[in-house]
Amino acid sequence: MHSPAFVHSASPLSSSSITHQILAVCPSRPGSTPIASSNIRMSTPGDRPGGFPGGSPGGSPIGPGGFFESEVVRNEAMMIAKEQTMMMELGKRYGKFDREGKLVYLDKMEELMDRVKIFHKRLELSDDFAAKMNYRELQNKFSAMGTSESEAFEQMKRMYTQMRQEVLRE
Repeated sequence: MHSPAFVHSASPLSSSSITHQILAVCPSRPGSTPIASSNIRMSTPGDRPGGFPGGSPGGSPIGPGGFFESEVVRNEAMMIAKEQTMMMELGKRYGKFDREGKLVYLDKMEELMDRVKIFHKRLELSDDFAAKMNYRELQNKFSAMGTSESEAFEQMKRMYTQMRQEVLRE
C-alpha cells in the first residue's frame, strides 16, 4: 500500500477549498474534551453479564451509568467514527491538494489520532465492565495484526511526519 503523499496531480485543489472541506468534517470544538474513538462497539445493558444494567440481577460494582451509557461518550464515539470515515474519503484526493491543503489535512489527521489515543486510555482506565471488554477487544485486534497499540500509533505518527516533510520540501 503506498502513501497518499506520493500521489501527484496536475491541478491541485486550493487550500481554501480543502480547508473548508476538512473543517466541515472536523470542526474545532474549543473547550471540548476529546473522548471518542472508532472501532468502539456501543454497549447496551443487554451486552453485560446477566443482561442487566449493573451486570447482574443483584447489581455489581459497575452499577448503572456505565461508560457507554453516557450520552457524551456515545455522541463523541459516533462523531469520531464519522470524522474518520470522512477524512479517509477526503484522503483519497490527497494528491490533488495544494501544499497548504495537505498540511491542514495532516494536522486534522494527527488531531484525530490523538483523540483516539485518549479514548483508548479512558477505556483502559475505566472500571466499567463494557469499557474493559472493549479495551481487551482492541488489544486483541492489534495483536492479531502483529503489533501493539503503541506501535501502531507510533507508526502512524512516523508516517504523518514523513508526509509532512515531503510537503514542506515541495
